[in-house]
Amino acid sequence: MEHHFSFADSDRSSVVYVLVPPYLQDLLSILYLPLRQSVLDCASIRELEMRTLIGSQLIEEFGISYFKECSTLGAVSEKAIKYLLDEGKVLQLEKGDFLFEYGDRCDCFYVVLKGAIPFFKYHEGRSTYIRDYVFGEEIGFVAMIGLHDRTGSAKAGQDSIVLEVSSTLFYELHEIFPIDFGLLLLNLAREMSRVIRIISNKLVDYDIRN
Repeated sequence: MEHHFSFADSDRSSVVYVLVPPYLQDLLSILYLPLRQSVLDCASIRELEMRTLIGSQLIEEFGISYFKECSTLGAVSEKAIKYLLDEGKVLQLEKGDFLFEYGDRCDCFYVVLKGAIPFFKYHEGRSTYIRDYVFGEEIGFVAMIGLHDRTGSAKAGQDSIVLEVSSTLFYELHEIFPIDFGLLLLNLAREMSRVIRIISNKLVDYDIRN
């Protein structure tokens, strides 16, 4: 009995089905398992390829006032900001580097500290550019809170620096800096509200035009 093997590219925008004769099925099955595992490990490999910066050195370079200008960190205390930069991961991306890809497990969100991160939403076999996330904005919080995998891909549109806030660090901030956690949550909620308003306006515009 013949068997179909499918192969998809990185953004799932195209899938190729290959008809395999019986005598090759066992061989391909053996090769497929490590290949599948390597796909699952792609997110870890990408993170290893990114350069990790030291938060305290970044504060010395830019100054704490620079980070207080971030909309996501607005009104958050200096101590809490330093804690996030010291305990979180500060990642440096070169232009074209993927921050995450469609289907990646989501246990963190990111705050853009420098540069721009374009986001491409994947839906029904297509990846569509949504917008650039720029200085001060967060990306990935909705997926982390929603407990679902990444719904699209994000990559650096230029050399960029992002702060990774894991779900563990998010909880620790709640435990150690409860007031600052509340302020951070308010900033995140305000950003979500702004995005919902923009989407609603676009839906209205689309309805009027059609």
